[in-house]
Amino acid sequence: MKSFLSSIMLLLFVVSSINAQQSAPPSLAATTTIKLLALNKSLKGNVRIYVVGNDAIANELKKNVGNTIVSAVIAGVESGNDVPSDKYEIIFCASTGKAASVKSYAKKYKSLSITNIPDLVFSGITLGFGIDDDKKPLIFLNLSSSSEQGMEWNPAIMKVAQTVKN
Repeated sequence: MKSFLSSIMLLLFVVSSINAQQSAPPSLAATTTIKLLALNKSLKGNVRIYVVGNDAIANELKKNVGNTIVSAVIAGVESGNDVPSDKYEIIFCASTGKAASVKSYAKKYKSLSITNIPDLVFSGITLGFGIDDDKKPLIFLNLSSSSEQGMEWNPAIMKVAQTVKN
């Protein structure tokens, strides 16, 4: 009986933790993206970002075009309502309805998938940001999809991100 009650308490904690996560607003999503890209050892040369489902996030990210991040330069940012037909090094999913196609795209092109919707990290998007009820930023890293996408991270990311495996 004790283990059953413990299991229920754990489940309630996990559910309440997940429900306490909200999408990161465009400015926080863009700022966090740029900061965490510095921890990705896989990005080199000219890096293009494609944002699916949120022009405001794309506009915030465009402010960084031309900036150098370790071995990479943000070469361009585009957006649309569906995955692009050509290769982008980073694909940002801001639409729950497009998560499956973004995940497939990222796996096919070995592109880093990012989202401002924390729940999507649990379904296979690699890097996600959100805020909790106290408006504190949350960072999530899906280790399984990160491996599928061929990402190599500086170990420092483990200090700031909650990790997920699925």
